[in-house]
Amino acid sequence: NTPANAPKGHARQLRFISLGFGSSMMVSPESSSAVPHLSAGIPALNCTPVFIVGCSRSGTTLLRLMLDSHPSLAIPDESHFITELHRGWLGARRSPASTLERVLVHSRFLRWGLDPAEVRRMAAVTRPSSYGEVMRTVFAAYAATRGKPRWGDKTPSYIAHIPLLAELFPGA
Repeated sequence: NTPANAPKGHARQLRFISLGFGSSMMVSPESSSAVPHLSAGIPALNCTPVFIVGCSRSGTTLLRLMLDSHPSLAIPDESHFITELHRGWLGARRSPASTLERVLVHSRFLRWGLDPAEVRRMAAVTRPSSYGEVMRTVFAAYAATRGKPRWGDKTPSYIAHIPLLAELFPGA
């Protein structure tokens, strides 16, 4: 089931679950979109993420809370930084370390209550080399601190950025 506003060419990569009231949840038909060089000892690094996108006031927060209550899935508050910081990555700031530091001071990240030192420790192990790997490391750190092997994101405005999400997180 693909919504009318889903970008063409991504219907094979993404499956949408209609939630009614203009909301959708992207889920993957596969169980993993592993990044080979990331540490296999941290399950959340090699999971297929779940993205909840949709219209404001359509029930995405309720869905996030329900999914986050599952013992295997961690979904923090809206991030917004995946797309916001990607613009800088395309410019002169292509450093994974610099990008990570920009995430760690982002107002939306700070709302998560996650200790930046935990994310830095994980990044020291995983040594992300791309923008997507930096983001995967941040979310995996969030999931790991909650003892969950899988992560997701609920940012409704990402509905307009599905091609970017598909590029950064193949299989999601």
